[in-house]
Amino acid sequence: MTGSHTPEAPVRGHRLRWIVLIALVVLLGTVIVVRGLDGRSGTAGAEGSPTSTAGEEGTETPSADPTQDGTPDAADPADPASPEPADEPTPEEVDGRAVMPPAEVDAAVTPAGSALVVRLENPVAVTASDPIPGQLGGPAVQFDVVVVNEGDDELPLDFAVVNVAYGAESAPASDVATGETTPLGGSLEAGETARGTYVFLVPDDQRQDVRVSVDIDVGTPIAVFAGAMPTA
Repeated sequence: MTGSHTPEAPVRGHRLRWIVLIALVVLLGTVIVVRGLDGRSGTAGAEGSPTSTAGEEGTETPSADPTQDGTPDAADPADPASPEPADEPTPEEVDGRAVMPPAEVDAAVTPAGSALVVRLENPVAVTASDPIPGQLGGPAVQFDVVVVNEGDDELPLDFAVVNVAYGAESAPASDVATGETTPLGGSLEAGETARGTYVFLVPDDQRQDVRVSVDIDVGTPIAVFAGAMPTA
């Protein structure tokens, strides 16, 4: 019996090698699976998060425009569409007196070199039926002459004269003193307004071309108004 040999040792060694081999295979498979999961996770994160490059490609940055800051452009002096400042009317010399260019009957006139504003108001057609003795009556126009003193000094109005002409030949109209007339006079304080009411005989068929001249004093250009007056 002492000389016999058992085969258990080779069998155990053979099993051990198989166990080690199987363990290596399992370990290798585990590593492959883990790496595969990590790769999928990284890919999903990259696909789910938009890159800044894609965001920048979808957004256009507006360029700065100095005309869009809310400030209006200044008028370009070279632009023909830019309004030019209106020139002040220049008086002409007539019979030794400075006379302003004719203005519309509803306009306001500032005689050159003065601080006055002169205008006509309330033109109406009337019949002068109750003149003072020595004056004729008949179809007439009545209007107010308004003078505003925008200066700092007192202005005398005692020498103010109003004249009217009409028609193509500029025929002089006769003034009529009635109960409605109150000519300019006295003194006009700085910042104050004076009003005078006048009546002139003008044929009804000649009132499309009427010229009113307002002469405040010899040192002030004569204000002139031209146009149509009311008819009866």
